[in-house]
Amino acid sequence: MPAEPKRVRPRNGPATRERILEEAEAAFSRSGFSGANLADIARRVGIRKASLYYHFPTKAELYAEVHRAILRDLQEMLLTAIQRPGTPSEQIENLTDSFVDLIARKPQFAILAFRELVDRTVDIAELLGSHVHPMLKLVTEYVRDGQRRGVFQAFDPPAVLIGSVGMILFYFAAAPVVLEGLPGRRRGRGGADRDAQGRGAPPRPSRGPHPAGLSPSLPAPPSARAP
Repeated sequence: MPAEPKRVRPRNGPATRERILEEAEAAFSRSGFSGANLADIARRVGIRKASLYYHFPTKAELYAEVHRAILRDLQEMLLTAIQRPGTPSEQIENLTDSFVDLIARKPQFAILAFRELVDRTVDIAELLGSHVHPMLKLVTEYVRDGQRRGVFQAFDPPAVLIGSVGMILFYFAAAPVVLEGLPGRRRGRGGADRDAQGRGAPPRPSRGPHPAGLSPSLPAPPSARAP
């Protein structure tokens, strides 16, 4: 019986793993799960494909870990934002601004989210249970506490929160396509959309009002109001 081939152990394991995740994130957002090429990801990291398999035995595991890393970043952002001092409305504004800032820095998060909602390549139940549901529960309980104290209006927190997150994600996923060719914008090197000052796209939207129902002056839409 032939001996099993030895697994290649690359140097600088943690740093290499992070580089693989960065390049995989870009590749999966650009080409999807089926279109992304592991050999190309390894080449961009500067390692052999065999070394990539040391860190991630399968393409599916690499794809799943990209999503877990994104959700860990979101969890860290959420906990940091909601623990800042301020009134409940100010904390919700901090949370919204922090989320927008995070997606503005990494708009591929938005693209990956929409791809996965359609393709369902990873175990969505595992990701929901371990990452998404705890975040949604935390913010929902915070809002409901504010509703009991009369700070926020009566509405269905999960419905408004999911809608607000979807609105932000859709902007960053769609803006590079929708804004392309508009007056005052020009194509940058490598095909990246840029404005007249040469800044990368999509631009971060300016600060606006709180999500519907989270501001005393902004009523929730009828579909999201609590029965």
